[in-house]
Amino acid sequence: VATSLRMATGGMYRRGEVLGHVLNTFERRYDEWLANGLEPILPALEKLDALRGSRISMALVGQPATGIADGIQPDGGLRIRGDDGRVTAVYSGEVHIGTPMKE
Repeated sequence: VATSLRMATGGMYRRGEVLGHVLNTFERRYDEWLANGLEPILPALEKLDALRGSRISMALVGQPATGIADGIQPDGGLRIRGDDGRVTAVYSGEVHIGTPMKE
């Protein structure tokens, strides 16, 4: 559902200040990732993981796959827990939330 900062917080914000904050935060996290890998920032990412626990579908090597998004791996892969219980790491692709992909 679309929203805005004003609707979400009731406050007014200047675009330049918001952009500056986003870029400064991104730069700190990016530098941390370059220096130490993804693992130290995984707890922060997990708090923001909108897919975790969602039923998803996507194509894996050209074959449709469905399961539950199960978080982010230390190497950046998306973990998918399949209907058979197996966990697969996915590194690129298009994820659909809730409904199966059309073939």
